[in-house]
Formats: sequence, structure tokens, C-alpha cells
Amino acid sequence: ATASWVDRVYVSTSGTLSGATLLGSVTRATNVAIGASYTGTLSVTMPVLADGNYTVIVETDATDVIFERDGEANNQRSATGTLAINSPDLIPQTITVPAQGQSGQPITVTWFVTNNGSGPSNGTWVDRVYLSTNQTFDGGDTLLGEVARPSALAVGASYNSSLTATLPQGLDGTFYILVVTDATNTVGEGVAGETNNRATSTVLTVAPATYADLTVTSATAAA
Repeated sequence: ATASWVDRVYVSTSGTLSGATLLGSVTRATNVAIGASYTGTLSVTMPVLADGNYTVIVETDATDVIFERDGEANNQRSATGTLAINSPDLIPQTITVPAQGQSGQPITVTWFVTNNGSGPSNGTWVDRVYLSTNQTFDGGDTLLGEVARPSALAVGASYNSSLTATLPQGLDGTFYILVVTDATNTVGEGVAGETNNRATSTVLTVAPATYADLTVTSATAAA
């Protein structure tokens, strides 16, 4: 075969190229003599895929550059065995806050996070705690603080965490505490795992802080 041509590597849940995901391509730049063979290698960063078992498929001469007459039917080969994709899924739950707070004073927030995925979460990440006027996380929320998670979390395991933070001055009304786990998206959680990284507390009623009221009661001017 006279170079060049392209080999492609896919992963597939069905074992065929129908609906398969392309991982990458390798260009063969050297001729291959009759009866000879060659070894191809491809290193890739895996794309975000749904959890499951995948078959790796290699297709040689993927763009049909080489004329093979009756030999086109055997240009694909599946790897033996399957490639398992397992992702963690971090979910914050059960946020506990006091029923009432006072602006300018500290409150303690507790919560726990469960790995509800099919794989462990490795490395470190941070959970962030926000004060919000509603139950929706957005740019108007106030960051109260963050807590680092320094170790991995196995499938089905949980951890408890807490933060004591001072409420901003001038608050008066009803608020919510929002917890965002893996707030900087350090942990790869697959296709759907990034959508449930937030949880909301029950209502936190915040009263204004007591304050001084200096009043001039009299003034005397010297003659």
C-alpha cells in the first residue's frame, strides 16, 4: 500500500461505528509492503461520555484513499474486552442553618455531600457557601466562605462539613443558604453529574443588628 492514509480510533456502546465517538486519527506516512504490517499508537484525552461499557474500534484507511478492490470489508477491528467509563456524582444534601440570624453576627452552616456516581471522586475540591435572597444560584449571591475537601470519596460514601461565617451588615428579611460542591469544577462528573452540585437551605430570617443612636441633648456656648 502506498502512503499516505488515515487510521481512526473510536469508542462505541454498540460495537459498531453507528453512533460511535471519534477519539482521534493517525496518518500513515510510510508505505507498507505486501505481507508486511505496522503498529499504530494513539494517545488521547477521553471526552466526557455517559457511564457505561465501550468498545474501542480501529478503522484503517478511514477515508478510502487506498484502492483495495474486494478488501474494503475488513478495514475495521474491535479491541478485545470493553472500556468501562465510571464517573463520580457529588451531591450536596441536608443543609442545616439556624432559623434566625442577625446581620453582622456569625452563623454556622452544616451540610453533607454524597458520591452518588459509579466511580470514585479523586483529588481535592472546594465547597462554597453563599447567601441568597432566593433559592436560585446566580451572580447576585454573596459568597460567605469555602471549605476544602482534601481527599477522595468512594462510590456511595459521604462526608460532613461546616462553615462559620459572619453575615453582612445591613441585612433585614428572609434569605437562603446555598451550598455548591466542587465549586471550581475540579472533579469530572461525566455527562449529567455537574447539574446537581447545588443545594438550598430552608429559610433563614435575618434581623438587623442593634446600633447606637447618638443624640445631642443640649449645647452650651461660652459668652
